[in-house]
Amino acid sequence: MSSHLTNAPATAWLGFLRQNKLSALCAALLLAIAVVSLLAPWIIDAQLTQVRPRMRLQAPSDLALFGTDAMGRDVFGLTVEGAKLSLLVGLLTALAGGVIGTVIGLVTGYFRRIDGVIMRVMDAIMAIPNILFAVAVVSLLGASLATIVAALVFNEIPRVVRLVRSVVLSTREEPYVKAAVGMSIQTPLILARHILPNCVAPLIVQTTYIFASAILSEAILGFLGVGFPQGTPTWGNVMAEGRAVFLRAPWTIIAPGLMLAVTVMSVNLLGDSLRDRLDPRLTRGTRASS
Repeated sequence: MSSHLTNAPATAWLGFLRQNKLSALCAALLLAIAVVSLLAPWIIDAQLTQVRPRMRLQAPSDLALFGTDAMGRDVFGLTVEGAKLSLLVGLLTALAGGVIGTVIGLVTGYFRRIDGVIMRVMDAIMAIPNILFAVAVVSLLGASLATIVAALVFNEIPRVVRLVRSVVLSTREEPYVKAAVGMSIQTPLILARHILPNCVAPLIVQTTYIFASAILSEAILGFLGVGFPQGTPTWGNVMAEGRAVFLRAPWTIIAPGLMLAVTVMSVNLLGDSLRDRLDPRLTRGTRASS
């Protein structure tokens, strides 16, 4: 009996992916990109990403799948290596923004006395343009993984706070929560056991959007020249270095740009599918119509 219950969620997700071919394709693409980026040191010859003047601006061929850039470096190798750092920025931003925003959202939604003050602060943060704030922070503190992630997380926290707060406001009025309060159960336990589980499903969906937004924002910073130091392989840096030779060698921008577009689109489509799968209201509507 216990093994059946344990395998039930996995079976349900497998059935969901079988019914949603697009979601399965997006998940497979993301998994492939992540695995290839992690195995890049063993897949890509280090010499291909070194400066080779004799190989500069070579068109895509068997020797260079995505061609070479103005310094003779293999664009495919740079794109694969750049995926690791770009995905890491997205992952860290999604995790940090989700955790911090969840804690603030739980406290704000449950303790109404501080709700007004904190939400006005969140509204003020949301009024700040994401890219402009990130450019300012990176310019002042220097370009590093911690600085870029912190700048991106700062603008994503209010979105998570508003989402969690809305769930808390509705959940705290449920009878089982009021019963827990009447039994004098400690507030941290009420938040962790009775309210937080209701926030998990929408949080999973929201973090996928944060993940995609962070990858795109990091690429924009690199393209503007205020991201990671020049020479560091990221999708934004590779495209920035290809701007000067785009008319002569368009593949220097098209290859990393296409990889960026595929990744962001896959994450967003997968997020939409997860929302349909995890939102009980949508599930009930689908069942009722069927």
